[in-house]
Amino acid sequence: MSSSYFCYSMIGFNLSDLKVGDKATISGLSTGDNHTALLALGFMRGKSIEVSLRAPFNGPMAVRMGQTLVSLRPEEALQVFVDKL
Repeated sequence: MSSSYFCYSMIGFNLSDLKVGDKATISGLSTGDNHTALLALGFMRGKSIEVSLRAPFNGPMAVRMGQTLVSLRPEEALQVFVDKL
């Protein structure tokens, strides 16, 4: 597996920092428990995403990648590092 998917720097934002309507580009993934699952869902470096929905009280969030809408738990969103657009 290529190391280009890993984010070694904690500078910037993670997906959980974004609000509904925010757009970003994925800059990397942490090497946590869900790393392989996130890759399988299409969370790859350089992909554009937009936050579509957020549940209240730190609940799940939905992000759009192209035509795909993906729901993530807060702990999964913390593993996705992004650059805000």
